[in-house]
Amino acid sequence: MSESFNSDANQPSLTQEQCAWWITHGAQPRANSEISGIGVVVAFVLSAYITTGLAIAAYLLGAIDNKVLGPVDLLVHRIPTRSKISPAWREAIQQCILLFSDQQIMTGIAILVAGFLGLSGVMDVYHFQIVIMLGWMSSSVNLTALIVLGRYFEEHKAVFMWRLAGMLVLLILLLVALVPTASIRWAMWHTEDGDPEETSGWAIPAGCFFIREWGHGFSPDAPFSYVLLIVSYVWKIGSVSKTTRSLFLQWIREPIEGYLGSLLLREAQARDPSVAQGMTWRHRLYLVLYIDLLVLFEFAASFAASLWLSAIGLLYATTEIVIPRHQNAKHFAEEDEWTFGQIVPIILLLQPIGAVLELYRGGHRTKATPDPSLPVDDLELSVPEDPVDHQLSIEPTIEPRQGNLEKAEAQTVVVVSHASQAEESDWLTRQRMTILSSRTFAALIILTHVCLLTFSILAFYINALSIGFEVTHDWIWMLMGTAVYIGILITITIISICFDNVSR
Repeated sequence: MSESFNSDANQPSLTQEQCAWWITHGAQPRANSEISGIGVVVAFVLSAYITTGLAIAAYLLGAIDNKVLGPVDLLVHRIPTRSKISPAWREAIQQCILLFSDQQIMTGIAILVAGFLGLSGVMDVYHFQIVIMLGWMSSSVNLTALIVLGRYFEEHKAVFMWRLAGMLVLLILLLVALVPTASIRWAMWHTEDGDPEETSGWAIPAGCFFIREWGHGFSPDAPFSYVLLIVSYVWKIGSVSKTTRSLFLQWIREPIEGYLGSLLLREAQARDPSVAQGMTWRHRLYLVLYIDLLVLFEFAASFAASLWLSAIGLLYATTEIVIPRHQNAKHFAEEDEWTFGQIVPIILLLQPIGAVLELYRGGHRTKATPDPSLPVDDLELSVPEDPVDHQLSIEPTIEPRQGNLEKAEAQTVVVVSHASQAEESDWLTRQRMTILSSRTFAALIILTHVCLLTFSILAFYINALSIGFEVTHDWIWMLMGTAVYIGILITITIISICFDNVSR
């Protein structure tokens, strides 16, 4: 192998001729502990998983702001509306998440900038892949912090604006960094004419893929990363903004749900009450569509859906780090050595953990009391001035009742147009609450969780087997999974309405 065609750190620049040779023959792997050392990787991965774990714990213990909880969270998952932990512990969890996200937003930007600076010839495909996924984990931590600490950021606008600016910078860097991954030859372990014992496609300079896509053109899997990243940002940033929530309700959800609701009301009014099975086929069709649409909208608006999105993005980044690292273990053995540069990132993880331990003493001494930021009187619930916050126009007070149904009513959306009559509005509101509190709705939400879990396991398994060898056609699997889910959803709904009270 000619020395001029090695992926050498002293290589001053890249040419198309050099890159074409490397694409065909591969390049000699060279370790870079500053990017993919064991300590650096473990620190990023641990902080991301700890943050997500704390978010899940806060959710299950009722330490999440009620404004971000919907009927799915309250009625199906039965998340408590009062915190089961003391205010001191709640503050400790929030501060821990905040400190982890503060660390990650800066280190994420730093490692992406370092990756771009190394594209002159030093940074190879393997290490640039690690750079992308560590930056991805950094964005995941900050998006999780954004939804968990919604009330904190409302009270600290300056902190929120600073964080939002940093997240947008991180997003732009990630979108640019994903450009070379569009090549179908990106991250292929073996090359056409290379020696697998000496060279690897992972060692090709990443800068070559900014020049052109090479080989057979663009990878069909490339859009998956862009879609997952952009959807995560739009979904979570939009969920904490009153303006975006209001626009979504006004221009998307209300027209669609309101139209189906009016059709359902018309068929219900025309139904013959003297006939035991008086539902016409159109009535059943509208009811099935209305229920399934309600399931999709309410699940998407739930806090559980945000946790699912965080978990999927986190697992995706993890597989894209762990599998390539395993494939290149023999070439980069020195990256597993615990040197000073690898110990420091682990030590820095103790800072947010120390904050929790510091507040533990206060939380341990303080008797668990109801969170003062949550409602303290079950006998009366006032209507907020901004209906977008609680997503419902309801009567001035709610009479005392048991369970979470009253709280769920305060989180639902009235989708009847302003021109509708009061009788129509009341009927549709009652119909909605009947559906939301029904066994059918609960069963369909559980079905959604089961399908998400099953399809995610299958997708990650297939992806893990194909990394470094071939494209997986993720978009095809996504379309197939979506079609199967919709089919099962409609089938279960048709069967359920025959036995549940939603059709009575």
